[in-house]
Amino acid sequence: MAVGMLEQAQGMHAEGRLAEAASYYREFLRACPDAVEALEGLGVVLFQLGRMEEATALFARGVATHPESASLHAKLGAAYRNLRRFDEAQDHLQKAIELDPAMPDSWNSLGRLAFDQRRYADAETAYRTAIRLQPQFTVAFKNLGSTLLALRRWSDAVQALRAYLRFEPNDHEALTNLAQALGEQGDPDLLDEAEAACRRALALAPGFADALDNLGNVVRVRGRLDEAVACYQQALLGDPRRASSRHLIGHVLQYCGRFDEAARFYEAARALQPKDPRFHADFGSLAAVRGDYDESARHHLSAVMLDPNFVEGHQGRGQALLELGLLDEAEICLGEALRLDPTLATSWVGLARLQSERGDLDLACQSARAALAHQPNRADAHWRLAITLKGRLPDIEVQAMERLLGRKDLPDRDRSLLHFGLAGVFDAHGKYKQAATHLETANALQAALKTAWGLCRDPDEHSHFIDQLIASFTPEFITRRHGWVDPDPRPVFVVGLPRSGTTLVEQILASHPKVHGAGELRDVLRILESLASLVGQPRIDPFQALDLLSPESARVAAQQYLDRLNAAAPTMAARVIDKMPDNVQLLGLIAVLWPGSHVIVCKRDVRDIAVSCWFAGFETNPWTNTWELMARWFADYQRILEHWRRTQPVKCLEVGYESLVGDLQGHARRMVDFLELDWDPACLDFQTTRRVVRTASLVQVRQPLHSRSIGRWKNYESNLQPLLEAFQRHGVALAQD
Repeated sequence: MAVGMLEQAQGMHAEGRLAEAASYYREFLRACPDAVEALEGLGVVLFQLGRMEEATALFARGVATHPESASLHAKLGAAYRNLRRFDEAQDHLQKAIELDPAMPDSWNSLGRLAFDQRRYADAETAYRTAIRLQPQFTVAFKNLGSTLLALRRWSDAVQALRAYLRFEPNDHEALTNLAQALGEQGDPDLLDEAEAACRRALALAPGFADALDNLGNVVRVRGRLDEAVACYQQALLGDPRRASSRHLIGHVLQYCGRFDEAARFYEAARALQPKDPRFHADFGSLAAVRGDYDESARHHLSAVMLDPNFVEGHQGRGQALLELGLLDEAEICLGEALRLDPTLATSWVGLARLQSERGDLDLACQSARAALAHQPNRADAHWRLAITLKGRLPDIEVQAMERLLGRKDLPDRDRSLLHFGLAGVFDAHGKYKQAATHLETANALQAALKTAWGLCRDPDEHSHFIDQLIASFTPEFITRRHGWVDPDPRPVFVVGLPRSGTTLVEQILASHPKVHGAGELRDVLRILESLASLVGQPRIDPFQALDLLSPESARVAAQQYLDRLNAAAPTMAARVIDKMPDNVQLLGLIAVLWPGSHVIVCKRDVRDIAVSCWFAGFETNPWTNTWELMARWFADYQRILEHWRRTQPVKCLEVGYESLVGDLQGHARRMVDFLELDWDPACLDFQTTRRVVRTASLVQVRQPLHSRSIGRWKNYESNLQPLLEAFQRHGVALAQD
């Protein structure tokens, strides 16, 4: 009779009648307390019913009386894993494998245990062993796919999930994971399959939030932003406390330049899950877009502290530190990101930029190609290679860029980068018409993106700013404040229009052993903007604050900048160069706060400057994409420069690019004399100087001086007619005396 009762229990169990099966198992165990089949069967029923403590106790009882049972050890290990008693789970699963190494269930459970502990490599090994032992062990394929997703091995995850879906084509979770693995690869060719997988998952499980989020991600990449937001909002309807959907809506808003709204969604996500590193990284990404890289680095550090293996945290912090010019620290962060995920193309591209700025151009090309090896359609990696190699870019890589441009769903930023890169390549080959065609498209795309990102600036507003500077910094204003601050000779300001030779001048002078080139510092403008707070009237504008400036507050402001130079330069530096070109607007403030400084004004044919800016693709510069805006900016530049020539607020030396190229030694000596330093011949060998260069001229200043850029505008004369007409309308002088 007992045997029949056990058979009845097993039959009911097989039919899914769990409560009845449990009753029969218990009845059988009253008669046969140590029966292994009943102990194991009842334990499994209780496990399936979610009564984990009871199931664990039964499996433990079975192991105590049948220590040779591999199956009981395996089930006890799985039960301990569910109770998060990981050490005990490990012991019993290992024992099960010792007793029967060919039992795939033990290996699968061992894989799940390793996954829970984030030992993803061990999990992969365990799942692959289970599959080798039982090639049709379907759940192991699904688990392997999840593990490969965690390892960010997207293509391997796709392979495992496709294998699983051949057995279980209606598993909506696996379809959703497949869509994620396809979408993460950044390959437009895979997006159709990714979208189809999401839609299939939603047909099987309408409202499944993970599938809605993944579908939103796919259509967002394809430029269908409204549809993406609708997907995320639908996920929120099913689960109003779903943090991930909120942060994804924030991503779309951030992309659209709606930063304050994005911040609100990010904050809502973080409030719901304050220990999720993704939601701290969101604020880091937003701060970076707003240009606050210190804050970006802090937020990404918070993310990494929550999870030291959070790849995006290391990547985002590395990118922020790179923007801050902290290259050694940035390299450590990017390297850590790549240690965790060697396929992360974003970090390879960041490393390529870092190496370019250091002058390691061959290494930069290797890193860019490493990015392309993992993500062949990575536009910024193609662009990095193109601007570094130009005419030396192999034809096969030119053709890859052209093929990528043929994709209809390529994002506009990627498209603009490819056009800018190809323009430089064709220009180097003397194919000026093709270069111009690429430039017209690139600049039009970039102008539209700047509008979407809120980076455009009203030219009338800028002209008004110049008017205020001219009205405020009169000779009388500067004279009355003479002697307020002790003259420190260390600051050297190299100013002018972008692409006027400022980087070349800095590189020549920074080759002198007593001169440090600090790059483009933003501090002078920030100090102007902070004057209101400094004088105790935070609500007034900077120009009103100028009248309230006292000797004491002037010294405080001046010291802020000198402290910045001290932090940026070695102690042996007698002169420190700040080559922010726009400081040309602030020479009056410089005269008041740093009266002992030296200013070098770089001049160049404005037509060559315009063409060079046309090629540069400055993503944050508001005026470089249209001829009209260039003409307006140049006119305002010439107005403020003429004002300084009249008022002569500070010691200035004007250096023409064309003259410098024609007589390097004569002008180099003249600049060194102006800085009141002894001559050093290293200034003539500037292209070999090992230092960080962070501007669009970083490739050119690593090369010997040449005259190929003089008169370059003539190659594009037919394209420049609108510019020349705008110059005439706004009174821009072609030659600067």
